[in-house]
Amino acid sequence: MRYFILCFLLICLFFVAGCTKTKDCGDDVKCFGEEIKDCSKAKVYVSNEGNKIKVTSKGLSKDECRVSLRIEEVGWKLKEDYPTESFIAKGKTLNCNIPIKENYSEAIQNLENYFDESCSGPIKDLLDGRFGEVIKKEIKQSLKF
Repeated sequence: MRYFILCFLLICLFFVAGCTKTKDCGDDVKCFGEEIKDCSKAKVYVSNEGNKIKVTSKGLSKDECRVSLRIEEVGWKLKEDYPTESFIAKGKTLNCNIPIKENYSEAIQNLENYFDESCSGPIKDLLDGRFGEVIKKEIKQSLKF
């Protein structure tokens, strides 16, 4: 019976340790920058000219920091200039795995450097065209800590 209780407690402890809560930084990019220095779980909503992107640090996995970007809203200017791409991109996610770094906030501010080699997801193909350059610029402008 003691062995059973000990095993149960160890399993519970392991489960609770793996379930760390994601810090919701709202639209405070400085909060997000602080949280992700060591790749802690955090999320932030960045907005610029009607474009809204949710950036989430999902924490460390093996030897990488997992980050996702979800296009929540596309502003009227992009909708006007890129109607098809805007329609396709809205609600889609890009998942990136950043190799181990000392400071993840710096790496995430330069996330466009990882798009080709470390990212996947439904909007990755859109990043190769003209719309991709706009998205990369938008992310770079929005993620300044």
